[in-house]
Amino acid sequence: KVLPNIVVIINNYESFSENYGDETFDSLITITRDCQKYGIYFIMSCASATGIRSKLAQYLPNHLVLQMNDRYDYSTLLTRTKLEPAALPGRGLVRLDQVYEFQAAVPTAREEINTFVTEKVKKLLSY
Repeated sequence: KVLPNIVVIINNYESFSENYGDETFDSLITITRDCQKYGIYFIMSCASATGIRSKLAQYLPNHLVLQMNDRYDYSTLLTRTKLEPAALPGRGLVRLDQVYEFQAAVPTAREEINTFVTEKVKKLLSY
């Protein structure tokens, strides 16, 4: 029997870490190290280049980087790149075989994003 993949999303990892601290950190490292072979995938977001400690970040294979305040953060997160994304909403960088610039959809105004996402989730849950 084929089991479905599980996606775990931790939005704003800095806040998660502040609330749950070191008691969950070691468990999270163990889970993220072995999770992909069991069909479990983690998506974590943070607001700074150092928001996710390197001991945990090494088990997160893909880094998608949106606009950063410090241009040197791109090089830190994507391993020595000189590229910077264009100064447009939703523009970012990702490292695959090399570093690429990408454009993410921006479905609504920034100040309305939480309401927009909440309404979409409610709609999807009603199906």
